[in-house]
Amino acid sequence: MLTVLSSFALEPVKVNGLIFDNSDNLIFLDTKGTIDNSVTFSKGTLKEPDRIYLDINNAILTTPKKTYTAKYSGFNNIKISQFTVEPKTVRIVFEYNKKLDVNSLKVLKTKDSIFIKTNKTLVDNSSIKTVYSNSKASDRKIFFEGATFNEVLASTLTPNEILISANPQNEILADLQITKKEQEPKTNSKFYIDSITKTNNGILINGLGKLSIIPPFELTEPDRLIIDIDDAVVSPELRNKTYPINQAETIKFGQNSQSIARIVIQGTYAKNYRGIISPDSKSLYLTDRKNIIETKMADTNANLVNSSFSEANGIKTAAINFTDSVAFNVFEENSNLYIDINNINLYQDSLLEPLKKGFLNFQTVRIASDKLRLIFPNISKSSFSVKTDPDNTTLRIYVKNAVQKPVQTTTPKAVLVPTKTVQVKKPTQISNYFTVVIDAGHGGSDVGATRNNIYEKDITLKISKMVEENLKDKNVKVYMVRDRDKTVSLAERCDFSNEKKPNLFVSIHVNSSTNEEIIGVETHWYKEDSRQYAEFVHREMQKKIKKWNTVDRGLFNSKFYVINHTDAPAILCEIGFISNKDERDEIIKTKRQEEIAEAIANGIYNYLKAKK
Repeated sequence: MLTVLSSFALEPVKVNGLIFDNSDNLIFLDTKGTIDNSVTFSKGTLKEPDRIYLDINNAILTTPKKTYTAKYSGFNNIKISQFTVEPKTVRIVFEYNKKLDVNSLKVLKTKDSIFIKTNKTLVDNSSIKTVYSNSKASDRKIFFEGATFNEVLASTLTPNEILISANPQNEILADLQITKKEQEPKTNSKFYIDSITKTNNGILINGLGKLSIIPPFELTEPDRLIIDIDDAVVSPELRNKTYPINQAETIKFGQNSQSIARIVIQGTYAKNYRGIISPDSKSLYLTDRKNIIETKMADTNANLVNSSFSEANGIKTAAINFTDSVAFNVFEENSNLYIDINNINLYQDSLLEPLKKGFLNFQTVRIASDKLRLIFPNISKSSFSVKTDPDNTTLRIYVKNAVQKPVQTTTPKAVLVPTKTVQVKKPTQISNYFTVVIDAGHGGSDVGATRNNIYEKDITLKISKMVEENLKDKNVKVYMVRDRDKTVSLAERCDFSNEKKPNLFVSIHVNSSTNEEIIGVETHWYKEDSRQYAEFVHREMQKKIKKWNTVDRGLFNSKFYVINHTDAPAILCEIGFISNKDERDEIIKTKRQEEIAEAIANGIYNYLKAKK
């Protein structure tokens, strides 16, 4: 039997030219066609003058040979030409002004892109850099709602599409810079993700340059957290691969566009992840927020030196100075901007007095022995950015207030004034922008604690409705997890609250014990930002204890599901024991329920007033 072996030439990749980043240290090949295994690379040196060459095999240059000026890198000129026709080889030659090793060129490829990394300097290290900004954050969640995992990661534009785009509003096109001298397009690459490291509690993302984060957003079905790094490139070796973080979550990397690197965390608790920026801004540590307090973020701790505030042309500027480089994370929640300093040792609150005067309701919270939280309230409608100096010893926060549209007014129509004066009860108000979610424990098929055909679910619903009325009288907006007898899972309760993004969350329950002698009230909190809130509410309960003939069982730091998985400060109130006959007989009375509701509502009101 005769066997005939034949080979078929694979289609060569077409190379249209080179695209440089703004530092000239990342070079993108503008290509067309699939970059398969037939496309290989070889490197070497040339003499007189000294040069490094890179050959791309099975490639065709579609344009005449060309010389590029790369004035910001270690190279003088970079030339591209069709070196040979058979075999089809495109050659790129690098002329350098300082002695460079051939290994200074690293070539990386995917099935649809090739780029060259020439050295480790991606940004000018002498200036202030943006590390977090909401300037590109609008409408991303709406755009990707319902997208599949791969669609979220997929590149939105190819390099060639970017160059020929005629849409001046295109966000990616806006990132391209055309130099007058060379008339060559440049991308604004300032960070290169080259490796990831698995830790006990999260993922450490390492790179070159200095990273800048666009505010993350969440997607559902499946649950995902999307983190975009602006002006960044992901190594092709990391792209579109899934890495396990733990049994519940995975992480995946993609190049969403030529200017944005995309990180997707998927899993049950994906939305709980936060990113801590390293002291040199070259690494991003991603972990569940519950792990942050227990984790040491840097080898050395910094001390607070001073702060300053200024305002000009509608822009508020805050500067905070430290003795050493700081590790920090930035996030938004309930319309507030939070900055957590994760390696601070000594600080005096008085040193932040300029910020308290400059930003209404600015707050600081010591969330651990080496961690300090800075809270800038109500900036959701403002443009803002967080910047650092090269060594992360100074943080600068810039907030530009949203322009308020003038309110159109009309002349009111004449009305008849009643002869009888009507007394209108004016509720004590704090502000109509405060919102609270009230969670009436149990419900539906989940009856809760039970004695003598008395169900916990009925008591909690009645008291919750009374708390609702009390807060509405104080002009606080209220959302009820349930306003009737229905079954609601613990996860659904948390999701409801997180979607509403309230200022506070309160869950109301009735206690029970096998020891029927036990009586008393308890208030539970879990997250550090809920401790003071719990104290305010429990203080109001304490005022009633003697009248109720019960006992104060105190404040508890407890990991109940609903106060652990809600984003807002959250507490759980146990208003008495259904298992004790005397206390049960009291807490089913309307008068006692009204007094309990009044205490909870007053505690919430006092806390909001203190934070106003």
